[in-house]
Amino acid sequence: KTSSEEHQCPNQCDELGICKIVTEPTAIVKEEAEYVNKFGSFMFTKYSQTFQRLPCCIKIPPYEFKHEGKHVHEVKKMHECDATCPDDLGEHVIEENEKNQNFHYCDVKCPNCAYYVGFDSKQFFLDTVHGNMLLTTFTCEEDEFEFEGHRLTVGDRGDFVLCHKACRHRHIDYCKDPDVCKSLTGGKKEGILEHIKANISPDLSRKKDYISHRVFWERTKFQDPYSRDDRESFKKCDHECIDEKHKNVDDVTGRDPIKSFCTQELFHAGLNPSSNPPGNVGYISTDGHHFSCENPATNIGDFHIVFVVDRSGSMSSGDCRPRCSNSQTTRLLHNHNNRLGAVYEAVYTFIETRKNSRKATRVGLSAVDRDITSLILFDNVATVVFENQSLSNTEELLNKMMSFTPTGDNLYHEGIKKAAEIIANYYDPKKTNVIIFLSDGEYHPPEPELRSLCQREANKGTPLYLYTIMFTGSSGYHAHWGQSLQKMADIATEYLPRSTSKDALKCQYVLAMNEIKLTEHFTQVAESLRKHQPMLIRK
Repeated sequence: KTSSEEHQCPNQCDELGICKIVTEPTAIVKEEAEYVNKFGSFMFTKYSQTFQRLPCCIKIPPYEFKHEGKHVHEVKKMHECDATCPDDLGEHVIEENEKNQNFHYCDVKCPNCAYYVGFDSKQFFLDTVHGNMLLTTFTCEEDEFEFEGHRLTVGDRGDFVLCHKACRHRHIDYCKDPDVCKSLTGGKKEGILEHIKANISPDLSRKKDYISHRVFWERTKFQDPYSRDDRESFKKCDHECIDEKHKNVDDVTGRDPIKSFCTQELFHAGLNPSSNPPGNVGYISTDGHHFSCENPATNIGDFHIVFVVDRSGSMSSGDCRPRCSNSQTTRLLHNHNNRLGAVYEAVYTFIETRKNSRKATRVGLSAVDRDITSLILFDNVATVVFENQSLSNTEELLNKMMSFTPTGDNLYHEGIKKAAEIIANYYDPKKTNVIIFLSDGEYHPPEPELRSLCQREANKGTPLYLYTIMFTGSSGYHAHWGQSLQKMADIATEYLPRSTSKDALKCQYVLAMNEIKLTEHFTQVAESLRKHQPMLIRK
């Protein structure tokens, strides 16, 4: 129907993009939503962004059904020069008219939370506020985990997590080119990515990478919402010093702990643990990370480490074998490709790890390593493989180990009696005595022999610390077998001085079901570790 008067166009703006986006936090719609997974449910705040396509602002002439040109929600006046304009042959006129064009927001959405861009699409990096990560799911190296106080599993949605608050040093994303990643040294490109060798959910068939904070936001094409300080922090490696003082509240002052992170760039090549630390400050961990704090391995004194290892006939089983992770231990494959060979490799790795962790002191100077080690093998009798040896020549110690093969029974008391004899022969009040006792089978705890040894050392003021390890393939393991080893650790604990310090050494029993777990137990004291935390990945 026509009108005799000028009238408003009834159509909406049809320019590309979005006419109006509500970006002010007070105007964003908030609602309480329920999150449900297999562990239960909880409530969270869901934020919704509103956007509008505005009505056309152009008037339709009298007696006409439509106006000329596009439907637009705003018409800008063309620039008119005055006395203040520069004499630049009209260049500023073009610039001013471009500013006065009908402005529209870009219609690109954040790939994680689906919020629209807050500026026009001429920018290379797009800016916006962010909302709930509706387009993501959780991925982690463990199937089940805890995140922000909630129990979750791989594949759970990221709905309750806010997009701009989920960042950290590293993210997980699908690998762009697995063949290229395989060609990288160590599968790493410093400051950019580290290829993940394992197949992790979701979509096990698709390879994935750890990527840096910077690369994560570059791939989204959105502007990084974090501060400059945060961005600088996220560039650094996220490995933490293992020292418990960085994790526990100070018992005296009540102050929160100060974490100590590796000083190198994220995904850096491992540093040589035998070299001086950068700037002669701090220490280099055995896995190649540099920390500016004091090496925790230099804070707990010197040790006499006594390995007491079961060499009975069952240690010839091939269900656990040496991993042969370096050129020295590959020799074990020939005559020791069995449980005992896996133990020899773990002992070798432990000594190497302990030795390297003592290489640098807080000021970067070479420390005098006064640790000594002894190895006893027991079957029906106990045999000393080496005693009171320094950690300096691990190859020679490995050669001595390889002279012995599995045989006989597993008489625990024979091993403890021989350990007591060696500790007495090389008694040093400045050294802490540690026994690492390992067996793959059942025998009653040598209570009289163990109590005698513990009491003797306690009377001297040099308490004994005992670690017992049950090492056996899962197919041949019976739960009650570990009871004797647990009892031995409990007995030794009775003779330790009372301590409220969380840093104090402890006696303990562990179960190592395979060669990998065995090596982990042997080396965890000196290793730098990073807590594996769950992350979000786009669906």
